[in-house]
Amino acid sequence: MMAIARIDLPFPPSVHGLFRGGRWKGDLSPQYKAWRDEAGYRLNLQRVPAFDGQVRILIRLVAPDNRERDSDNYLKGVLDLLVSHGVIASDARSTVLAHIVEWADDGSPCTVIVQSADADTWEQVGTAINRVFASLPVPRRGAA
Repeated sequence: MMAIARIDLPFPPSVHGLFRGGRWKGDLSPQYKAWRDEAGYRLNLQRVPAFDGQVRILIRLVAPDNRERDSDNYLKGVLDLLVSHGVIASDARSTVLAHIVEWADDGSPCTVIVQSADADTWEQVGTAINRVFASLPVPRRGAA
């Protein structure tokens, strides 16, 4: 059985805005607390199942404005939310085998697809990626 879930969330805060003063430890920022509460409420309404074992995650973001943004800055809040609500056991590499973040022009501000890592479609994607990596030459230091 292939386990997959789609979750629609509000646009997540950047990792730089999760804690007061921009530090990684300490108090959560009021903006992050507000997003976490709203996103958690929406996640609960969607009745997302818990995933046992390894998963792969796709996050599609629709930016609220035209500023340049780094997609990797939006992972932490989303993954931490999935863990805190029991959707995934952990966001460690032993649980999350891969994550992809992509930008879209329209749609939900943040769409998350969680899929069991043993699903056939991911095996096909992994095979294609491995084929591409195998076909590329390994760059040598100092080579032009």
